[in-house]
Amino acid sequence: MLNVRKKDHPNFECISFFFVITFTFFPISTSAQSLKNYGTPSYSSCRLLRQKYLFGIALGKKTAGEYPAKISRNLYLANSELDSDNDGIICEIESLQSKASSEMSSSTIAASPSTTAPNSPTRINVWINRNINLKFGQIYTFWLCAGSGGATYMDIQTRSNGWVQRATSTSHIGTDCTNASAINVTEWTWKVDFDEGTSTKLNFRTFRGVGPTGAITVSATITK
Repeated sequence: MLNVRKKDHPNFECISFFFVITFTFFPISTSAQSLKNYGTPSYSSCRLLRQKYLFGIALGKKTAGEYPAKISRNLYLANSELDSDNDGIICEIESLQSKASSEMSSSTIAASPSTTAPNSPTRINVWINRNINLKFGQIYTFWLCAGSGGATYMDIQTRSNGWVQRATSTSHIGTDCTNASAINVTEWTWKVDFDEGTSTKLNFRTFRGVGPTGAITVSATITK
């Protein structure tokens, strides 16, 4: 009997893969389009931008000056098409920017050494402070942030005549108020002209949506 043994010869295949990697280099750009592609927020309108940056965006500190814009070169470049007047500030509040510019100009005028600056009125936020102490003869500016700039009034409660009006408000857009729904600084300035000796009340009116009477009431103690 013939025994035939089959010898296996393994086959080894060597397969080489060649990868050709081609690199294409693009120049790095600081254009608005490239910044958008790298995640810098861009906005289609000033209305949308001010929901995040109430006072707009400035290219740099020198451009902004005293105006309280957000300082960001990247944000400015990504939204530069909204800078309609090409002044380096996007979506600024024109009236506030003009005021800031005039204040900065006047502050550069040097006063003589003998000049004494007048005392500024004491400012009290009546939305936060509902119990206050006042001194007879002193000037106070009471203020809060409101949604509109219409005229409102400050009354004081007296023993003999009930509520007596003492001041009418003024309003302006300022940096004290940063909520987009209440951007107007409403102020009443009053020189305390009588002494009740004990406690009294101040009413600031008329505000829609504030209580049943539309008035903000503050308890006050007036002393000499």
